[in-house]
Amino acid sequence: MSVRNLLVLLVSTSSLWAGEVHFVPGRPSSKGELVRLTEKELTWRDEANQTIVEPLQAVLGIDFQPAVPLPAGLKYTEVALTDGTLLHGSRIAIKGKEVELILAVSERVVQVPLNTIAYVLNDAHDPAIRQKWQEYLGKKRNLDLLAISRKGMLSTLEGTISGNDKGRIVFEYDGPGGRQKAELDPTKIQGMILLNSLGPQAPSAVCQVYDVNQNVLVADRVTADANGFTIRTVSGAKFEVPTAAIARLDYRSDKLVYLSDLKPRETVTKSKQGRLDIWRADKNLENSSLQLEGQVYGKGLCLHSHTELVYALDGKYKEFKAIVGMDDMVGGDGHPLVRVEGDGKELFSGAISRKDRRRELVLDIKGVKELRIIVTSSGLFDFGDHVDFADAKLQK
Repeated sequence: MSVRNLLVLLVSTSSLWAGEVHFVPGRPSSKGELVRLTEKELTWRDEANQTIVEPLQAVLGIDFQPAVPLPAGLKYTEVALTDGTLLHGSRIAIKGKEVELILAVSERVVQVPLNTIAYVLNDAHDPAIRQKWQEYLGKKRNLDLLAISRKGMLSTLEGTISGNDKGRIVFEYDGPGGRQKAELDPTKIQGMILLNSLGPQAPSAVCQVYDVNQNVLVADRVTADANGFTIRTVSGAKFEVPTAAIARLDYRSDKLVYLSDLKPRETVTKSKQGRLDIWRADKNLENSSLQLEGQVYGKGLCLHSHTELVYALDGKYKEFKAIVGMDDMVGGDGHPLVRVEGDGKELFSGAISRKDRRRELVLDIKGVKELRIIVTSSGLFDFGDHVDFADAKLQK
């Protein structure tokens, strides 16, 4: 076994699916075939026909095939679980303590416990309905919520939602004459929100599983063999997924997080000239790809001067890395000043100019609860003062 804990196996095993595995920074990606996947390790046959075993701690993700957009005009129901799992279905039924969903496009039948459901939204393909639904999701309540559409208007009622053996919703609520009970066809309502939540003993997510039809499973356990994938979500729902349906496994969440995928807890944007230059995630100020010295970066941030971004890290990360410089494709010869703070302590400070080479930041953020990125201007005016934080990421 090498220092990288790589074991070359001399025995042959049956492969599952061709793809590309991505390792933690400093390790090159490897194209080949997945042989087996357990809770602790990955068995992979590379292009040189060597079969290797790697601990999952070294794996950031595995790409098998692209996911495809949902077909134009497809009507679907959106089902969200309490752990963030998101499913698109064509038909739904509630059978006692189980919810049966026929997935859109693939028509595969899946079942999840009713107590793992966060919400169900019919006609989720309609942007207007989705926008209105967001208003209901953000409100606190003490009971389940049922929504029915009447002449284009949503009517809601709070109560208790369960199911019966006929596949219908049983909705109990307080009416004018006392406690009322109604049985409803799940396809006839607009949506429902349940008070279900993850308990304090819920496991942590280790992988996000993306299938080819835009479904996402937030899993604490993923295994695979010649028969396909077995996936358990953080909420406790279990799925058997055929290999051909898997697009990507993403293990980054417990190892590495790109800053552009996080929402800042606080943002400040202003300008000496009174303009408002909004910072960009994964784009430069011209809304094209980030580019420094001819190299294009798919992930990162672009900030104009007089911008501050504050991220709540909760002490979960040990290192912050980024490539800093002025974007090739954005005009201006300003001299922005960059400062990075961890819990109010300066971690980096320096001036950036067009003449400078891109610089790599590697900052120790062990125990840091609040990361603050500040870009200001060294001149009287701030025209042309902008900075890319390319490939900005937090590593655990």
